[in-house]
Amino acid sequence: MPTQGQTFDPTLVAGLPPETARALLPAWLDGYLDVPDSVRARFTGELGALLSETSDDELSAMLAALATVGDEYRLYPADPLARRMSRRSMPMLLTGATLEGLQSLRHAAAAGPCLLVCNHLSYADTQMTDLVMFQGGAEDLADAVIAVAGPKVYDTFFRRMAAICLNTLKTVQSTGIADNEAALSPREIGRI
Repeated sequence: MPTQGQTFDPTLVAGLPPETARALLPAWLDGYLDVPDSVRARFTGELGALLSETSDDELSAMLAALATVGDEYRLYPADPLARRMSRRSMPMLLTGATLEGLQSLRHAAAAGPCLLVCNHLSYADTQMTDLVMFQGGAEDLADAVIAVAGPKVYDTFFRRMAAICLNTLKTVQSTGIADNEAALSPREIGRI
């Protein structure tokens, strides 16, 4: 698995045998955590247990999704295994969160599409929103959320892993932002 800052090679990830992925994924993901050893042990234990219960086909499908997410400007549905991994392991990292206003959100969602605006303090805020909704009895709403994501979300292996846990819509940023990786014109950005 790539380390922090290491270049992402999608062909290596997509070609990992399932048994190798089962052995590497929990330890690789915990390498990004700054938590007490007891939390780290629970985190890797939960992921290891989940991956041991997962079929080779489902794990291979997740690795293929991980290798291709963000390749195009389009909607990427959440990978079912990645979403389960997130919802099973992230509770150890989130304490004291509550969900308020669920009835208002349900009412708004029943009336049609609605927009949730987050403060975006990290790349994990959308995952945490998903988790709080899931834990708060709003799994249906969490499953329907689509995170609009700029190109940076898909730049590294770790961010891609977070992205496939959610429904994401890759979008472009303005021509004045350095992340316009394809050097798109204002017209092309507007079309996307």
